Amino acid sequence: MTLSFDKENYTQFVLGKSESGNWSSIGENLYEFNSTKGYTYEAEIMQISDNQIIFKKQSGEWQLIKSSEKADLVFEENILDKIKGINIDRKTLLGKWYHNGQNINGNENDIILKHSNTELVNYTFLDNGEFINKAPFEIELSANWTIDKDNQTLIIESDELTEFLKVTKLNETELYLYQPISKSVIKFKR
Repeated sequence: MTLSFDKENYTQFVLGKSESGNWSSIGENLYEFNSTKGYTYEAEIMQISDNQIIFKKQSGEWQLIKSSEKADLVFEENILDKIKGINIDRKTLLGKWYHNGQNINGNENDIILKHSNTELVNYTFLDNGEFINKAPFEIELSANWTIDKDNQTLIIESDELTEFLKVTKLNETELYLYQPISKSVIKFKR
């Protein structure tokens, strides 16, 4: 793992995968990382010596040593800026949507994911801003949802992570969401 910083930007490489974005201090040892891949998370960075830090986020904790090499920062464009979205009609969005396949790099994948033996994976958008994700393996996640200022992007915010999903199709029976993390369009129907 490598983590490179300048005054505003970061690049990290973990297990052969890269991520970049900007970062800011939000507390004593607490920092917010805004990835160009469409999500935001918080991490704690504790200095343990002049050349070592501990980088801690929800998924783990790493002790890193400072290198004498110049930081290699890779600046990537926000992937959501490249996706053509549609304006979100809040009233049409409200309610429960059932998983109906996925489009990955233009290839249709019609495998339907199940939450349990009797229920499909589904997203529920409530009028009070609550979001419920009934994910595979009977996992149920709760968060809050809002519409971004571009009126095309949904912001799903939980205690651990903030995710941005671009709406590419929305009508009474179909909802398509571009998910930057998987670089795919997740399809839902009522």
